[in-house]
Amino acid sequence: MSLNKQFYVCSAICLLTVAACQYSSHQHCMFQVLYDRATGKSRGFAFVTMSSIEDCNTVIQNLDGSLYGGRPLRVNFSDKPKPKEPLYPETEYKLFVGNLSWSVTSESLTEAFNAYGDVVGARVLYDGETGRSRGYGFVCFNSKEEMEVALTSVNGM
Repeated sequence: MSLNKQFYVCSAICLLTVAACQYSSHQHCMFQVLYDRATGKSRGFAFVTMSSIEDCNTVIQNLDGSLYGGRPLRVNFSDKPKPKEPLYPETEYKLFVGNLSWSVTSESLTEAFNAYGDVVGARVLYDGETGRSRGYGFVCFNSKEEMEVALTSVNGM
């Protein structure tokens, strides 16, 4: 298992990350200041990777809560990205449903396919900019048999 030797500095600028690196016992640390893509300006925080957990703890103890420019710093271990939760319940028994009417919703798709088996989840996809249906969706069933019954019953309708 890899130990997390990365932390983030919030309300930071480049000078603060250099100050954090001064606490490293091995003088080996890397930092990454994040910038806004549209403006090119700093987003106000940075990630610092130290050579050891001990160095990270030293930096956190010395800088977390200290004031910089009249604002308190937040220095903590960075979190690993959390896996995204599915937007609807999914199973491996998933059907693609295309050529849907623009008025079909996820709820009406579920109702339509419940006649063929236990629908675990259904989702109609929408355009992110316009909010209109993309005309297709997915339906997940509890079992392979239910999925196959639905497929043979509605395919080509």
